Amino acid sequence: MLEVAKREIATRGRSKAYRVSTGILVVITIAFVIGAAIFGSRDDSPGTVEVTIGITSSVERLDDTLEALAPPRVETETLLVADDEVEQLLLDGDVDVVIRDGTTLVWNDEPDQFVQSIVVEALTDIAVVDRAGDLGLDDATLDELLAPIPLESEFIDPPTDGDNAKTVVATIGIFIMFFSIQMYGSQIALVVVEEKAHRIVEILLALVRPRDLLAGKVIGVGVLAAVQVVIPIIGLFLALALSGSVGIPASAYASLPLLFVTFLLGFTMYGTLFAVVGSLVSRQEDAQQALFPVFVPIITGYVLALQAVAAPDSVVAKVASIVPFTSPFALPVTTAEGTASIGVVAIALVLLAATTVFLLGLAGRIYEFTLLRSGSRITLGEALRLSRR
Repeated sequence: MLEVAKREIATRGRSKAYRVSTGILVVITIAFVIGAAIFGSRDDSPGTVEVTIGITSSVERLDDTLEALAPPRVETETLLVADDEVEQLLLDGDVDVVIRDGTTLVWNDEPDQFVQSIVVEALTDIAVVDRAGDLGLDDATLDELLAPIPLESEFIDPPTDGDNAKTVVATIGIFIMFFSIQMYGSQIALVVVEEKAHRIVEILLALVRPRDLLAGKVIGVGVLAAVQVVIPIIGLFLALALSGSVGIPASAYASLPLLFVTFLLGFTMYGTLFAVVGSLVSRQEDAQQALFPVFVPIITGYVLALQAVAAPDSVVAKVASIVPFTSPFALPVTTAEGTASIGVVAIALVLLAATTVFLLGLAGRIYEFTLLRSGSRITLGEALRLSRR
């Protein structure tokens, strides 16, 4: 078995395609980590916004009112302009808006809603104060009438940097699992078909038992796949650590080793199925159609995992995290999102491991009867009947 695994690693690990893809993956991962360190730690708070307001005639208390009403990080400036300068100043962008005669707002094209709200509120406040004076209201009474209602904001589930981190980890984990299992699992099946078509399998079976040949292929290709899976996982861990974001939950970190464990078990399970299905056909042309039943649970797990990112507390996400054929995709998601308890993780891993062991045993028996059979495609039902003999 180990000799078969070493042969697969040596043959496929030295291929140009594998070395190039691994190199590209390393470069992308390094770039991702550097990007997280640079952009994740920078101050995302907005800078100072400057608003320049042109006026064609003096407006009493306008500067003080604008300064009092302007939101934080907003600086306002008024500029007295002549009527014949208004158009050019707006076209050149020297002023954001011009107040003409205290009653008209002149814009270059479309009104800026942010600037408009500041200017209108300031002019309204000035008008209210003037009208209050005409009515004989003193400043204290006016302040009492216009005092804002004290309101506080409460959040049932306030967003944090940790929420974004969990979503990023979960989403990238789904893609890693889906493409790795699909790509390398298909390679196992196609290699089996190729060896049957060229009668190479007859030479191999003279040296090793069918079960050892099956396990060796899955282990060998699995090791190569694991190398390419662990690279982005390490990159994710470093990106989280170097991003400078606060409040990243422990579940986001815990999901990364779990992602690797579920990949090892999930790939072994699906790799075994790919190998068995590959042994049922003798021609490359029949392989894709024969592999369709294996792709169905993979795609199902992928779709359910994406749904789990949006609704990790849903019943669908919880069930998908436990069912062996979907748990490799969904369990790391619910773990990263913090909705999978330790008990759920333990049950899911035990079920996944038990299913993998069972399928390895069943596949080994099927392998013994299907590898040397050539010609027409062997149905799965026929293969199961042969395995019972």
